[in-house]
Amino acid sequence: MARPGQVTLVAEVADSMGTRLVGFASGQNDWITGLYVHPNHARQGIGGTLLEALEQELRAAGVVEAQLFSTMTAASFYRAHGWNSDAPTTKLVEGIQIACIPMTKRLL
Repeated sequence: MARPGQVTLVAEVADSMGTRLVGFASGQNDWITGLYVHPNHARQGIGGTLLEALEQELRAAGVVEAQLFSTMTAASFYRAHGWNSDAPTTKLVEGIQIACIPMTKRLL
């Protein structure tokens, strides 16, 4: 998390149980490297807020166009936030081929 160009943002909720981490977004240079929201907090705008904040951080760092690999199920979320998709492909992750969709978004 301390690499040059690395940005990590977190989402927390505070309630009677205390403050809990419910999501994160991370990026490095011009890549969105992760976005996750706990299923109990899905569809509450947390993912969109994290994505927009991360895009703003990348913009501030001078990134013109950002990239990511979306899971098949998350592609509609990214499209709804202005991301453009390429043809589905596979990506090797820890020795396993994972189906994904390369996506880009112009930030500046």
